[in-house]
Amino acid sequence: MIGGQPRQIRVVLDTQRLAAYGLTPAAVAGQLQSANTRADVGSFARDNREFKVEAGKFFTRPEDLQQVVVGVHSGRPVYLRDVVEKLEDGPLSRTAMSCLRMPVAVRTRRPARSYPAVTITLAKRKGTNATIISERVLEKVNSLRGYVLPMT
Repeated sequence: MIGGQPRQIRVVLDTQRLAAYGLTPAAVAGQLQSANTRADVGSFARDNREFKVEAGKFFTRPEDLQQVVVGVHSGRPVYLRDVVEKLEDGPLSRTAMSCLRMPVAVRTRRPARSYPAVTITLAKRKGTNATIISERVLEKVNSLRGYVLPMT
Protein backbone atom coordinates (compact mmCIF):
# COMPACT_ATOMS: atom_id res chain seq x y z
CA MET A 1 0.00 0.00 0.00
CA ILE A 2 1.33 3.41 -0.90
CA GLY A 3 0.03 6.29 1.16
CA GLY A 4 -2.88 6.28 3.56
CA GLN A 5 -3.73 3.89 6.30
CA PRO A 6 -5.05 0.36 5.81
CA ARG A 7 -8.80 0.08 6.39
CA GLN A 8 -10.67 -2.05 8.88
CA ILE A 9 -14.33 -2.67 9.50
CA ARG A 10 -15.02 -2.69 13.24
CA VAL A 11 -17.98 -4.79 14.40
CA VAL A 12 -19.75 -3.71 17.61
CA LEU A 13 -22.13 -6.44 18.76
CA ASP A 14 -25.39 -5.93 20.67
CA THR A 15 -25.06 -8.22 23.70
CA GLN A 16 -28.82 -8.34 24.36
CA ARG A 17 -29.56 -9.47 20.81
CA LEU A 18 -26.73 -12.02 21.01
CA ALA A 19 -28.25 -13.46 24.20
CA ALA A 20 -31.72 -13.54 22.61
CA TYR A 21 -30.36 -15.68 19.76
CA GLY A 22 -28.21 -17.81 22.08
CA LEU A 23 -24.95 -16.66 20.52
CA THR A 24 -21.62 -15.59 22.02
CA PRO A 25 -19.19 -12.98 20.72
CA ALA A 26 -16.61 -15.75 20.21
CA ALA A 27 -19.03 -17.74 18.04
CA VAL A 28 -19.77 -14.68 15.90
CA ALA A 29 -16.06 -13.91 15.56
CA GLY A 30 -15.39 -17.49 14.47
CA GLN A 31 -18.11 -17.35 11.82
CA LEU A 32 -16.83 -14.03 10.48
CA GLN A 33 -13.28 -15.36 10.34
CA SER A 34 -14.29 -18.50 8.45
CA ALA A 35 -16.49 -16.49 6.05
CA ASN A 36 -13.67 -14.03 5.29
CA THR A 37 -11.39 -16.50 3.52
CA ARG A 38 -10.34 -17.29 0.00
CA ALA A 39 -8.96 -20.65 -1.06
CA ASP A 40 -7.83 -22.49 -4.17
CA VAL A 41 -10.39 -25.21 -4.86
CA GLY A 42 -8.83 -26.74 -7.91
CA SER A 43 -7.95 -26.18 -11.52
CA PHE A 44 -8.91 -27.32 -14.99
CA ALA A 45 -7.24 -27.39 -18.38
CA ARG A 46 -8.66 -26.11 -21.64
CA ASP A 47 -7.04 -25.26 -24.98
CA ASN A 48 -3.60 -26.13 -23.64
CA ARG A 49 -4.00 -23.66 -20.72
CA GLU A 50 -4.55 -24.24 -17.01
CA PHE A 51 -7.14 -22.24 -15.09
CA LYS A 52 -7.10 -22.02 -11.28
CA VAL A 53 -10.40 -21.82 -9.45
CA GLU A 54 -10.76 -19.86 -6.20
CA ALA A 55 -13.71 -19.85 -3.80
CA GLY A 56 -14.64 -17.21 -1.27
CA LYS A 57 -13.80 -13.55 -1.03
CA PHE A 58 -12.53 -11.01 1.44
CA PHE A 59 -14.95 -8.48 2.87
CA THR A 60 -14.42 -5.00 1.48
CA ARG A 61 -17.61 -3.20 2.56
CA PRO A 62 -19.77 -3.20 5.70
CA GLU A 63 -22.72 -4.29 3.53
CA ASP A 64 -20.84 -7.54 2.75
CA LEU A 65 -20.55 -8.31 6.45
CA GLN A 66 -24.24 -7.76 7.19
CA GLN A 67 -25.15 -10.72 4.93
CA VAL A 68 -23.00 -13.27 6.82
CA VAL A 69 -24.88 -16.03 8.64
CA VAL A 70 -23.42 -16.14 12.16
CA GLY A 71 -25.72 -18.78 13.68
CA VAL A 72 -29.05 -20.58 13.63
CA HIS A 73 -31.95 -19.94 16.02
CA SER A 74 -35.23 -21.89 15.96
CA GLY A 75 -34.27 -23.37 12.59
CA ARG A 76 -33.73 -19.95 10.98
CA PRO A 77 -30.44 -18.31 10.00
CA VAL A 78 -29.18 -15.44 12.15
CA TYR A 79 -27.38 -12.80 10.10
CA LEU A 80 -24.76 -10.43 11.45
CA ARG A 81 -27.16 -7.54 10.81
CA ASP A 82 -29.50 -9.15 13.38
CA VAL A 83 -26.96 -8.96 16.23
CA VAL A 84 -24.79 -5.97 15.37
CA GLU A 85 -25.11 -2.61 17.10
CA LYS A 86 -22.95 -0.81 14.54
CA LEU A 87 -20.31 -1.35 11.86
CA GLU A 88 -17.53 1.24 11.66
CA ASP A 89 -15.52 1.50 8.45
CA GLY A 90 -12.30 3.42 9.01
CA PRO A 91 -8.53 3.31 9.37
CA LEU A 92 -6.84 0.33 10.96
CA SER A 93 -6.16 0.84 14.65
CA ARG A 94 -2.51 1.48 15.37
CA THR A 95 -0.88 -1.54 17.01
CA ALA A 96 2.69 -0.28 17.26
CA MET A 97 4.57 2.98 17.48
CA SER A 98 8.23 3.71 16.81
CA CYS A 99 10.29 5.83 19.16
CA LEU A 100 13.91 6.93 19.13
CA ARG A 101 15.53 6.99 22.56
CA MET A 102 18.37 9.47 22.96
CA PRO A 103 20.99 8.62 25.62
CA VAL A 104 21.85 10.86 28.53
CA ALA A 105 23.96 13.79 27.39
CA VAL A 106 27.36 13.25 29.04
CA ARG A 107 28.41 16.90 29.43
CA THR A 108 25.08 18.38 30.48
CA ARG A 109 23.76 15.36 32.37
CA ARG A 110 20.32 15.88 30.89
CA PRO A 111 17.99 12.90 31.26
CA ALA A 112 17.35 10.61 28.33
CA ARG A 113 14.47 11.63 26.04
CA SER A 114 12.20 9.73 23.72
CA TYR A 115 11.08 11.11 20.34
CA PRO A 116 8.52 9.82 17.84
CA ALA A 117 10.16 8.07 14.91
CA VAL A 118 9.19 6.89 11.44
CA THR A 119 10.54 3.76 9.81
CA ILE A 120 10.74 3.72 6.02
CA THR A 121 11.12 0.38 4.29
CA LEU A 122 12.08 0.10 0.64
CA ALA A 123 12.24 -2.88 -1.68
CA LYS A 124 14.19 -2.94 -4.93
CA ARG A 125 12.56 -4.51 -7.96
CA LYS A 126 14.59 -6.74 -10.21
CA GLY A 127 16.17 -4.77 -13.02
CA THR A 128 16.19 -1.41 -11.24
CA ASN A 129 19.25 0.52 -10.15
CA ALA A 130 19.52 0.59 -6.33
CA THR A 131 21.81 3.63 -6.40
CA ILE A 132 19.30 5.73 -8.33
CA ILE A 133 16.48 4.61 -6.05
CA SER A 134 18.42 5.49 -2.89
CA GLU A 135 19.37 8.91 -4.31
CA ARG A 136 15.72 9.67 -5.11
CA VAL A 137 14.63 8.58 -1.64
CA LEU A 138 17.22 10.85 -0.02
CA GLU A 139 16.09 13.74 -2.24
CA LYS A 140 12.48 13.18 -1.16
CA VAL A 141 13.40 12.97 2.53
CA ASN A 142 15.45 16.17 2.27
CA SER A 143 12.56 17.96 0.54
CA LEU A 144 10.33 17.11 3.52
CA ARG A 145 12.71 18.57 6.12
CA GLY A 146 11.22 21.55 7.91
CA TYR A 147 7.77 20.74 6.56
CA VAL A 148 6.96 17.15 7.57
CA LEU A 149 10.27 16.15 9.12
CA PRO A 150 12.24 18.16 11.69
CA MET A 151 15.35 20.08 10.62
CA THR A 152 18.26 18.10 12.10
